[in-house]
Amino acid sequence: SSECAPGMWGPQCDKPCSCGNNSSCDPKSGECSCPSGLQPPNCLQPCTPGYYGPACQFRCQCHGARCDPQTGACFCPAERTGPSCDLSCSQGTSGFFCPSTHPCQ
Repeated sequence: SSECAPGMWGPQCDKPCSCGNNSSCDPKSGECSCPSGLQPPNCLQPCTPGYYGPACQFRCQCHGARCDPQTGACFCPAERTGPSCDLSCSQGTSGFFCPSTHPCQ
């Protein structure tokens, strides 16, 4: 009838949670509640590249570039820009020149 102490679960609250990265577990089942960007079932690994969000259920929309496992924000390579890395940058003598304005997404 009462909550288990943090990090414990089970009918007598005597089973330790096996959740990593300061994640909590359900006091009845012991199932981990992973924060965004960490893979179930134990919240020990970040999302597989190309995925992000709660339970790593969303696919990155970055045209092949990496994305933040928590937010899905794109990490564009030097030759691409824009919210989803869909704009090409032109190469000059001092590196890539990218458009200064970005379309909304």
